[in-house]
Amino acid sequence: MSALSDFTAHLLVENGAVVEPIGDGLEVLLPADVARVLEIPEHANLSFLGERREGISVSYDSEILKKMAGLIGERGKFATVGLVPSSMKVDKLEDRLGDKLVFHNAVFHVERKEEKPVSYLLGYSKYSARSDDRQEGIVGCLINELNLSVQKTTSEILHLVPDEAEDLTGQAERESSDRVLKAFWQAQLKIVKEALSDFLISMERRMNRDIRRVHDYYQTLIHEHRQVLAKKLTAREENERAESKIETIERELKGKVQDVIGKFSIDLLLEPISFIRIETISPMFWLSVKRRKEARQFPLTYNPVLKSLDPLPCEACFYPRKGYYVCDDRLHILCRECFAPCLRCDKIYCSACHPKGCPRCLS
Repeated sequence: MSALSDFTAHLLVENGAVVEPIGDGLEVLLPADVARVLEIPEHANLSFLGERREGISVSYDSEILKKMAGLIGERGKFATVGLVPSSMKVDKLEDRLGDKLVFHNAVFHVERKEEKPVSYLLGYSKYSARSDDRQEGIVGCLINELNLSVQKTTSEILHLVPDEAEDLTGQAERESSDRVLKAFWQAQLKIVKEALSDFLISMERRMNRDIRRVHDYYQTLIHEHRQVLAKKLTAREENERAESKIETIERELKGKVQDVIGKFSIDLLLEPISFIRIETISPMFWLSVKRRKEARQFPLTYNPVLKSLDPLPCEACFYPRKGYYVCDDRLHILCRECFAPCLRCDKIYCSACHPKGCPRCLS
């Protein structure tokens, strides 16, 4: 059976149905209330092979799958599990830190190391981008709730998450829920933009094409009016009326261009689906990050879920590229995009210290 048919069978059985596999589908006998929610007969055959077989078709795009959300209710939106980590040689990890961490304008050393409880939040969201076309999908990321390190994930990570909670000693330290969720949403927006990159390029190409067509049409009208004016020696009032007509055409051109831009504007909706908190125990390295004469401590953890070192977070966008920078004022750790020169004055500034933009240009 497929993952979708397994899910459907488990869900219906949990809601009191009698389910019998038949070939590649299911024969179901439903309680009356379940049949009402799904809007299907109490006795029905479900097919998972599209329209090729008899029975009610169940697919990821089908209406019946959307109605199953009414059977799930609040279940599955949040869960907590415990993960017993596998053994790890901490000294080997420490030897690899120099290769894994690259600061372009700072230095670091390991001040101390320890093992302590850590929690990760695995979250999934559904995005819907609407314009003259529509794109939908699901994105996920794993965030370390202590240092807000974020990694993009796929559904494959669920195979690494235990099915049942394990009893682990100690309470994991974590940032406030507000800060964790802020980092989660900022990272999710970056991930969605990556997922939509081809769609956005196509939209921009078609928008520029339509703007060129509108511009060419109205410029032709303006050119024709100017040619008429150049050939005629008319009265001053007639010339003024002709110039007024050209100004009207130019205003109409600007309006049409704005209409085209509005047509291709994107309405992006990002909705949370589910969260799983994974509590575990991790080797932790307390880094002393030094920039000029100042230094700060920052925790770097080994991720027992993905079995690799967590990347350091960018404390501005929370979705960094490789390589890190450190700001002068508060020693924020930043990626290249968030430690970039201002497009106006060319001054480099910290996007974590100044989230609204370049302080020199805003003052």
